[in-house]
Amino acid sequence: MIKGVLQRALENKHRVTMIYMNAKGVISQREIKVLQLNERWFVAYCHMKRQRRLFAYDHVLSLNQVKHLVS
Repeated sequence: MIKGVLQRALENKHRVTMIYMNAKGVISQREIKVLQLNERWFVAYCHMKRQRRLFAYDHVLSLNQVKHLVS
């Protein structure tokens, strides 16, 4: 399911909100733009850190597509 959400975000160029736990067990919420998918990890631009980051699928706790408000 995680890979499917990320694949759709990559194809549609949508941002995703992610809850992520790093290797040290620190949990963070990030808004990302998926750039590349691999078997065990993916590359995304992290808007919180303002840089490209490498993420492991098994450390992703939740994903949600960013909703854009229409006025």
